[in-house]
Amino acid sequence: MRNEFVPVLLFLVLAMFNARFAYKGFRGMATDIRTRRGYKVSGKVRQSPELTRIANEIIARWCTVISVLALIPAVALVLGILPDVGIGARPWNVVIVVFYMWGLCSAMIYPQLRLSRL
Repeated sequence: MRNEFVPVLLFLVLAMFNARFAYKGFRGMATDIRTRRGYKVSGKVRQSPELTRIANEIIARWCTVISVLALIPAVALVLGILPDVGIGARPWNVVIVVFYMWGLCSAMIYPQLRLSRL
């Protein structure tokens, strides 16, 4: 097994996790407190249908963007794993992947911060 296999799995898990929340945001379930699986929002957001709609849109958009951005390096790393392509893993590639993952995980915090300001 190659060393690039683990980061590919991490990026795929990150993409699937965010795709799940994006789906919930598009369906209007991301702020639903009854399911206990959505984002925690204030009582003001839960009482106002307009704020609930805005909160679900924020979650849906951001999670969709993060999900797509997580798939890009996964595809690039899979191409590096394939022997026919011949793209080798250099140490600076690993550093770039680590910083990219850190940036994506930091971007996952933004919807929660934005919801706390509503």
